[in-house]
Amino acid sequence: MKKANRFNQTEAGIKFDNAVGGLVAGVAQYGSSALEQMEKAGVKLSESTAKVGRFLDIVGRFGGAIVGLVSAAIDAYHAYDELEHGNILMFALYTTSALIGGALVVAAFLGSVLTLPLLLLAALIGVLINYFKSREVDDWLEQCYFGIKATSERFEHLEEDRKAFTAIFS
Repeated sequence: MKKANRFNQTEAGIKFDNAVGGLVAGVAQYGSSALEQMEKAGVKLSESTAKVGRFLDIVGRFGGAIVGLVSAAIDAYHAYDELEHGNILMFALYTTSALIGGALVVAAFLGSVLTLPLLLLAALIGVLINYFKSREVDDWLEQCYFGIKATSERFEHLEEDRKAFTAIFS
């Protein structure tokens, strides 16, 4: 969020909210799993604790699915944008990431053994996206004081320009 500017503030906010949702879903899933393992180990849980465990399982699964869908939608949007700009490599990476995100949604509901390999593959694709992403520099060059975009699409203040520059190269 600190690196966001007025051109990407909405997306940064959505990604932040999605990350918080992912954290909540992950903690809920962990809590549900911990209670389930305690029961399997022979610990007698009260009815209310068992209900909490079932509730946490639902929150974890549905929350994780929603987070996955939002992430896949963001990646699909970026894939389309990269295709429009003629960047086939980034289009392929974002499309792959979106498809993996969709597969993770299905895996979250099924409790599939494929979840961990898909997560590892998603992480690898994320690293590749960050390695090959260069449009941020191009966008900054177009939006800076001497940029080629219309005045309304350029940074209004030097401070905003500097913040975007620092975000790219830090």
